[in-house]
Amino acid sequence: MSIAAMNWAWRQPLAPTAKLVLMSLADAADDRGLCWPSVPTVANKCGVSTRTVRRILQSLIARDLLTAEPRYRADGSCSSNRYRLQLVSEKRGWLVSPGPDRGDKTPCHARQGP
Repeated sequence: MSIAAMNWAWRQPLAPTAKLVLMSLADAADDRGLCWPSVPTVANKCGVSTRTVRRILQSLIARDLLTAEPRYRADGSCSSNRYRLQLVSEKRGWLVSPGPDRGDKTPCHARQGP
């Protein structure tokens, strides 16, 4: 789980079910915003139908909050998509705050984070 992805997802102005799907993806994402949960996994986690998840994924893609890349197994059959949360914008750079500790030290302040 990426805390930055979770924080980013919380800030998105979305309807409740769309936000829940986005939060589910953010919960599975790494620090680069990459994840690959199956649609049934997301549906089960969110308590909605797979059709609802597919519809919401398309709307998140249309809003440029997410990209999807098909993945295939060695035998050529379909696997779950790889999703990338748009934590980075080419125009504006990072859209999320950095983690709690980047090695910066200020005088008289203890180091924060792990």
